[in-house]
Amino acid sequence: MTALLMAVALLGSLAAAQDFDPPATPQPVYVQMLINSIEKIDGVEQQFTADFYLSLFWYEPAITMFNATFDPTLYWVPDLDFQDVNGAPTTELPGDYSVIGGITDIIPGATPADQPWIEFDQRFNGNFKTPLDLHTFPFDQQSPAIKIESANFNASKLLWLPVTEEGVFEGTLLPPNFMVTEWDVVRTDLYIFDYYYAAFDEFYNRFQVSVYLDRQPNYYMFKVVAGSILLVYMCIAIFALEVEEADRMMGTLTCFLALISFVFVSSQDLPKVAYLTRIDKFCFLSFIFVAMMMFVHAIQYMFREPEGEGEGDKDKEKKGGEEGKVVVELQSSTGSDKPAGDKPADPKPADDKPAAAHGGGHHEEGFIARNMKRIKNMSGTRWRDWAWVIFFSVAYAIGVGAIFA
Repeated sequence: MTALLMAVALLGSLAAAQDFDPPATPQPVYVQMLINSIEKIDGVEQQFTADFYLSLFWYEPAITMFNATFDPTLYWVPDLDFQDVNGAPTTELPGDYSVIGGITDIIPGATPADQPWIEFDQRFNGNFKTPLDLHTFPFDQQSPAIKIESANFNASKLLWLPVTEEGVFEGTLLPPNFMVTEWDVVRTDLYIFDYYYAAFDEFYNRFQVSVYLDRQPNYYMFKVVAGSILLVYMCIAIFALEVEEADRMMGTLTCFLALISFVFVSSQDLPKVAYLTRIDKFCFLSFIFVAMMMFVHAIQYMFREPEGEGEGDKDKEKKGGEEGKVVVELQSSTGSDKPAGDKPADPKPADDKPAAAHGGGHHEEGFIARNMKRIKNMSGTRWRDWAWVIFFSVAYAIGVGAIFA
């Protein structure tokens, strides 16, 4: 309540001063700003919250005594008009007007140097609108700005000036160890220019401080992107199942539903804008790839060999193969070309020692040899499965890289 009353008193004093003309034309007003914090950069509301100190200095020729008391209702004061503010900023401290001397210690080159100057100090906190370009989110760069103008005095009557040179101002604008949550502070820039209002056909001098920030993407890359990539590659791994198993489609559908649920939960931390950001394109690409794998499994399942078809021929081939194998073994054991019907002599080993003792034993195949033989004996369907695995893995990796490159 007290802060509200102080804010009303401050605005009332500024409104009362609107009846006075500035002491000079144009009247230079020096500005010193120190930003305490920038937070809550909201991509949905397109705004940010800033807390800062503001000091104004100007020369009032009517004040000739250093120990005088300045009454803002009796003398001219520069009215403050914050541009792109979402509601009036709150004042954290009562507005303090004071008469000071030694102005050159604060503003080198200010004239007249031997006369009293007026200093106004105030701390503000408010929500400021800013256009955020989120096309490259979460690798975007933003520049929230605090803009100051005068609503009653155009550029011919009031001129904003920095207390120090622009380069020094940029170096001392932010306090030591200034940090913005989720952002890296790159630099600050000061802009002073005349802004044209077509509705009034007038120029108004603007004092603008912009803080350039780079977003830290690690939170989104680990929470959203990494989890989605794992789900997609888990879906690719379903090609390891046999085509005849209906669990292929069920597994893919499960991964698809898991991906949708994962992205839905993660979307609460993502900006809601009318266009697609990088992370939106990534999520859409993941959905497309899982849907494509679902269609491939469905087509393979539709064109699988119906159950029972060709089993008789396979049994015959298997039976013929066994009989031929018996005939060959019998012939080799008797050492003659007699037909299989003749009774062969019972083969007897030379001794009871295992065959391995004579150097002809069976050695167990190694892991590589065993799998190489398995690969050579793979059916055409299994080879196609490997082709799909390679295609989806490589294509998805290229697509993700293209989005975030």
